[in-house]
Amino acid sequence: MGLFSSAIGGYAVTTFQELLAEEREPVVIADRDGIILRVSPAFVRAYAWPPEAVLGHPLTVLIPGMLHDAHHLGFSRYATTGQPTILGQELDLELLTGDGRTVLARHFILAGEVDGAPCFAARISSRESKRD
Repeated sequence: MGLFSSAIGGYAVTTFQELLAEEREPVVIADRDGIILRVSPAFVRAYAWPPEAVLGHPLTVLIPGMLHDAHHLGFSRYATTGQPTILGQELDLELLTGDGRTVLARHFILAGEVDGAPCFAARISSRESKRD
């Protein structure tokens, strides 16, 4: 994975490997099937998700139900074609919190490998409270 060297959302855009190591910003790591492998301590604090409630679960636990189909479509399109449509861009998307709220969050997603397996890493920055 190459180096992204611009600034997005006030962050120095990093490599996939730097997102893997991130502790201070909310980050989610998922495998190629969309199963959550890791959440940063900052994600746990920002979005009220205890690690045991998300680790080993599909990304859809973090996504409002009405967006599940769009998520599955995009995920399978990338898996099938290998052509990224959203990677390396900022996306404002809804996120479910562990305490039941829906918030608007800015996602920055990169693809890479963990132990030789394809994975995704997303930095997720809260934008505003949308719905309680």
